[in-house]
Amino acid sequence: MSRIKYYIIAAFISLLFVSFFVFKEEDSKKPTHGTTQKGKKDGKHKIAVIVSNLGHVEENIKYIKEKFSKKVILGFSPYTYSLTGLTSTLQSDGWSSLILMPMQPANYPLDDLGPYCLLDNIPNIENNSRMEWIVDKMSFSEGIYLNTDQVLTLSSDDTIWFLKWLEIKLDELNRRALVVYHDPHDIHFLEKYYEQLSLSAIDLLKVDIVVDRDATDHEINQAFGYAELVSNSRGMAVIMCDSKHNILQRLEKWMEQLGSKGIELVSALE
Repeated sequence: MSRIKYYIIAAFISLLFVSFFVFKEEDSKKPTHGTTQKGKKDGKHKIAVIVSNLGHVEENIKYIKEKFSKKVILGFSPYTYSLTGLTSTLQSDGWSSLILMPMQPANYPLDDLGPYCLLDNIPNIENNSRMEWIVDKMSFSEGIYLNTDQVLTLSSDDTIWFLKWLEIKLDELNRRALVVYHDPHDIHFLEKYYEQLSLSAIDLLKVDIVVDRDATDHEINQAFGYAELVSNSRGMAVIMCDSKHNILQRLEKWMEQLGSKGIELVSALE
């Protein structure tokens, strides 16, 4: 089963489950979910879009700036050349961005996310240094997003370490940051320990559906259809799409059609 189908099935089960409950207003220290009832409260249906894995193909950034609404949030690899300068310019132009916090992937070391990837088999002091390197690149970004197949937060100890150390670094910088997550395994540990630790510098945002780089055209259309379903049911849906050019082209056409379907494109930061 492809990864995108796995996310759709997991998200669909979640949608059925939460439909039995009445949502309550969340205070500012609780997780900010991508599926909050903001849309329901004002009677509108909304979708927020994040484009991930930008930075290595300059043409894709140019394409987005020419074709996309600035409500779309841009996600960059931390290894992007002159990343701070790029995100500074984008921020000045009205764009919002996120930086990938690379974490140990499920098939590591076959899939290696670079020299600053957080790993569960190295001392915390080394992971601290790696995280600090990433956080230092967030000066003009809204926060971080996690890779789709990461397994670091499947451990209670690693999850607690990650949240605590990120909070410490953000406090030192006197700022807040968004942590965007989407893997179904993340939901349990990140949300659980986020609330237990009473963190004040971190906000969480859950993505409902992910379109990975290897998604077929059929799978991309499935994902778009599911995002519309979530929006119509909950009022708000968040979708994250890889920056591969054929995905961007389909995403552009789909976003243009949302208004005719009674769905408003919004920023995930709203």
